[in-house]
Amino acid sequence: MALPHSGVKSISLWAILLVSFVGGVCSGFLGGGAGYIRMPFMVYLLGIPTHIAIGTDLFEVVVSASYGSFRHAMNGNVDVLIALIMQTGAAVGAQIGAVLTQYFNGPRIRMAFAPLPLIGALMVVYGLLTGHHLK
Repeated sequence: MALPHSGVKSISLWAILLVSFVGGVCSGFLGGGAGYIRMPFMVYLLGIPTHIAIGTDLFEVVVSASYGSFRHAMNGNVDVLIALIMQTGAAVGAQIGAVLTQYFNGPRIRMAFAPLPLIGALMVVYGLLTGHHLK
């Protein structure tokens, strides 16, 4: 299939479905970690420009996060007070982040993104090895 808005002339529908499936599993299992999977996969595997990959990922997350949130709420896994407080900060941060992307090109955005999964992985490994959790 073709993705004219992204400038991709030909891509397998199966590749897109694989990226979205892996991202969905990570999101449902890890709670929002799919951005670490989907955004790099869209850029490097599907060939989508960075700015479009970011916007597409955020748009897609509305649907997948809504379903995951609903399921977790039905299972009693949601603290609504914390969610509302965090939503306030996230809404302001998302506005600032969206504006900032206008001033950076794709490679610089990817460079800023690169250390985040590594930092997260190191925190998990530290917690597993020491039994201490960083707070």
